[in-house]
Amino acid sequence: MLTLTQFANMLRKQFPTDKPIRVRRAQMPYANISEKIRIYGDAQENEDHYLIRLNKDHDLQTQKDTLMHEYAHCIAGWDGVHSSHNERWGIFYARIYRYMVGD
Repeated sequence: MLTLTQFANMLRKQFPTDKPIRVRRAQMPYANISEKIRIYGDAQENEDHYLIRLNKDHDLQTQKDTLMHEYAHCIAGWDGVHSSHNERWGIFYARIYRYMVGD
């Protein structure tokens, strides 16, 4: 089984981006504070790189799934603060998923 670093490096090699992508595990904020549910991850565009943060408390497979999701945002581009789950994002997510997981 690939480590998260190996998995991220495969993504970087197969799906290059206009800026480097940094991946970090982090304590994520609550998505629903009343139920104490933390978000899975997020992606941010910075001047010279993209930053993908993954919930450090999730298991490896969930982190990999979240990484694919957030990586698609980095490829699809930003519309304001964050790219939406539009058709463009969906196409990139599908390509990433097929390559990394299979049909």
